[in-house]
Amino acid sequence: MSSVFTLAAWQLRRTKWLLCIVGLGVLAAVVFVCVAPIYAQIAATAGLRSELKTSQNNLNITVAGQTTRPFLDRIQAAGNIIEGNAGSLLSRYQDRRQARFSVSSDPLPLLVGSSGKDQFKITGNNLTLNGVDLAAGRQHIQLLSGRLPQAVARAPGDRDQTVEVVFTPATMQSLHVQLGSVLHVEVDITRNYALLKEFSLPLKVVGVVQSPENTPYWRGISFNPSRPDKNSSDRRINYYALAANQTLISTLSQLIPPDDKPGASQSVDSSLLTTIASPVHISWFYALNPDAIQSNQVDALLTTLNVFQGTGGTNNTLSQQYGIDNIQTSVPTNNLSQYRDQIAIAQLPSTGLILVIFLLLLYFVSLMTDLLVERQAAALAILRSRGASRSQVFGSLLLQGGGLALLALIVGPLLALPMSRLLGRWLLPAQDYPVIDQVLREPWPLLLSVSGYALVTVLVVVVVLVFAINHMTSLDVLAIRRESSRATRSPFWLRMNLDIMTIVLMLVGYLISTYLTNTNALDAKLRLVLLSPLVLARTVCTILAAILVFLRFFPSLLRLGSWLATRRSRGASSMVALAQLSRSPRQSVRMTMLLSLATAFSMFALIFYASQVQRANDVALHTVGADFKVTLASNATLDTLSRTLAPYQHLAGVRGVTIGAHSSMQLGEQQGGINLLAVDADSYAQAAEWPADNSNQPLTALMQQLSAKRADAISRKEIPAIVDQSFEQKYPLKIGDKFTLTDPANSDTPFYFKVMAMVQQIPTQTTPVGVLVDAKSYGAIYNAQLNKNGGPSFQLSTIWLRSSDNAADLQEIRATLQAQTANMSDRRQMVDTLHKEPLYLEVMGILALGPAVALLLILIGNLVASWLSARDRLTNFALLRALGASPRNIASTLTWEQSIVYATAIILGVLFGALLSWMVVPALLFTSAPGQQLTSDEFFFAQNIPPIQIIVPTLLGIGLALLVAICILALGMMVRIVSSPSMAMTLRLNED
Repeated sequence: MSSVFTLAAWQLRRTKWLLCIVGLGVLAAVVFVCVAPIYAQIAATAGLRSELKTSQNNLNITVAGQTTRPFLDRIQAAGNIIEGNAGSLLSRYQDRRQARFSVSSDPLPLLVGSSGKDQFKITGNNLTLNGVDLAAGRQHIQLLSGRLPQAVARAPGDRDQTVEVVFTPATMQSLHVQLGSVLHVEVDITRNYALLKEFSLPLKVVGVVQSPENTPYWRGISFNPSRPDKNSSDRRINYYALAANQTLISTLSQLIPPDDKPGASQSVDSSLLTTIASPVHISWFYALNPDAIQSNQVDALLTTLNVFQGTGGTNNTLSQQYGIDNIQTSVPTNNLSQYRDQIAIAQLPSTGLILVIFLLLLYFVSLMTDLLVERQAAALAILRSRGASRSQVFGSLLLQGGGLALLALIVGPLLALPMSRLLGRWLLPAQDYPVIDQVLREPWPLLLSVSGYALVTVLVVVVVLVFAINHMTSLDVLAIRRESSRATRSPFWLRMNLDIMTIVLMLVGYLISTYLTNTNALDAKLRLVLLSPLVLARTVCTILAAILVFLRFFPSLLRLGSWLATRRSRGASSMVALAQLSRSPRQSVRMTMLLSLATAFSMFALIFYASQVQRANDVALHTVGADFKVTLASNATLDTLSRTLAPYQHLAGVRGVTIGAHSSMQLGEQQGGINLLAVDADSYAQAAEWPADNSNQPLTALMQQLSAKRADAISRKEIPAIVDQSFEQKYPLKIGDKFTLTDPANSDTPFYFKVMAMVQQIPTQTTPVGVLVDAKSYGAIYNAQLNKNGGPSFQLSTIWLRSSDNAADLQEIRATLQAQTANMSDRRQMVDTLHKEPLYLEVMGILALGPAVALLLILIGNLVASWLSARDRLTNFALLRALGASPRNIASTLTWEQSIVYATAIILGVLFGALLSWMVVPALLFTSAPGQQLTSDEFFFAQNIPPIQIIVPTLLGIGLALLVAICILALGMMVRIVSSPSMAMTLRLNED
């Protein structure tokens, strides 16, 4: 064993720099496969928290029930069961600061009467009593004057039945009461479904509190008086008071005989029990803590919420033993499920990029490993001829490579943590920095979760190393020299016909993907989940097949070139270069493949990046349809169209304004909706943003045709329509064909349309299959057919605006639209939001990290391979000089060789890069949807709506020029190496 270590140490002095490069490649591969999932978890967690925080409804959990026999001990016992479930299931995810238990009454009639009299009159207004646990809720109450109610658990028979309450200043002013005033509300007691008693419950005002506007703890309750709508015939005012839970429950329980207490009279007919006519509502409020939830916990959280919902909603014990009925548990599973789907879709491009980069890194490592073993092959063969055993040689090489792999396995995951932190802080916005600290707070479980990726990477490297060592140790000195002068052994892939196998796999992938795409056998979700990996695998097989086919015929092409150079007498340099390449093409093939893959991946990375950036712009443009899209607070009609548009037309910076409406229609008996967009054809072209390649005709010409055919359309009741590409594919129609749509709410009244033009997409549609029509034509026919019996007229609800880029004008437009409309979408802000969305940045982060590492290592590998190739062939070039060749002839020969290699590599790289981009980019581009409230189906459709564009950036030319410069640098280095040593030093006898 000591001889193995001695031999490894001796060889280390000769190959230490090459060994360092191999180790750097292995370490880079391990670090990358560890950083990628950690950063993906950071980005997905940041996106999840941002999505949860957009609305308090995404966090709220409520268990609600009601009882007509409120007893404090029974309600507390039921609360212990529910809180026990919440504590055991939700403790990891719960925000305990938002937990609240509350009882509340139905609106109770407010009474009025003189002091000292028992007769009261109903005022016509109502008052709702809301209970609070003062021990927990005190910190969420801002006391303005007086004091908070006292929590008193009244014993049965207590004569004092006064409930202390607090009001807001608005309620105090409306009721004309002050501190110390006593109000009364009516509580009805029933038995056998008949009124048994009318009880006046006294309420004493002891304090004034600030209205808790927009406070998550109170779930939107303001405690201010609520007045009915102006158009309502009900003029009653509803007031709200805040009381202590204990006092309210124990006071109401005195109105129920003890014999009718829940749990004590189960065998008695419920109709014989004494109850409160208006049930008391009991609620346990909980909330998720978004800062405690990570993306990898979503599945577990959904399972927990479903279990909690099932436990709270089906627990018969709460009804039978504690008298609480109509128990309902609401949990925010829909939003979590939808975002889980978004994370899954975002992982498709991330996983695809990781796979491509990982394969590229492995190819680099395998090439460097081969060079490392070949570099030592001659010396080790001499050692074997002098008595060293094959196991000793094998062990020494494996010790070197295995030591590097083990070091990378230990150091790589440790380096992944600071790398992930740096990448997150570089890409994510500042508000997401706490997520980085949260994910990296517990490093050991995180390292354990990615250790499998690192272990697989190292095992692959070791397997490649073992195969390379096993092959080299099987050769003796004579065999090594014979192989170096002329290759006689076919490579493994050629002997196994792997190129034919990859072609078969490629064809199978094409057939399966074509079938699934053209037969519509998959819905939108399955199409993304299944077709994207299938397209990636098919593309990898295609590229691999192309590479292997090229490798199969490349030696023949070199021999053909050598023969042509000999017959045509184009010069000795070119003839010798081609002859040498054809005699031993292995090194040139490896360099060609390394450079071609580097070129292909560089092209792919730049095109993917530019296309992903453009995707955000296209999505924002399609979603908004203009610079601004607003929903009117009150709908307009055709008669009020001009008056509605006028205020917006006069805003500073507005270049165009139009109006329209969305509706969902149905085509005959077909299933599925048709998106109908009705716009004002007279002004739509001036306001809308229309992609240049969206139609054969410009938008202005299309709108002019709709306007010109308006009168004829109204008279014929046949509406000209522009249909999108998905409509034409689903319902094969051509220009001039007619079709019928019906409104689901008025299915007996069909509308007739005629196809006027076809476009790729209709902006603002969240699902495919859309129709664009003139609002004045459609509205006139709509009013004539549906409004003739006094029904509602055609409503216009959406306005689009085009604006200048002036910052001051934009600020004024936004302020006006936010104040005067119900909802606003801003294209510029949406683009900025999409570029900062964490799931989008997850993809961009992988794209930024992987190519930089892979390309750097590949370029280093190219320089190293060129240097080693020149060093190993010094003897050949020295022999040429001894035979009469001048240094200039040697330089010319080497230039011809490397020019052939580099030119072939760049041409193949451009072809492979174009093929990879064309096949993979449309399948891997990710479309995020922050704050758009899309359903799952709409989100899946949004991945391909609008149509994906492949963008070729101008930076691509700069990258190719840089690659050519590196090739020239490598060539100059090789020329210098072969020209510098003397013939005497090169041709001297070696140690064997």
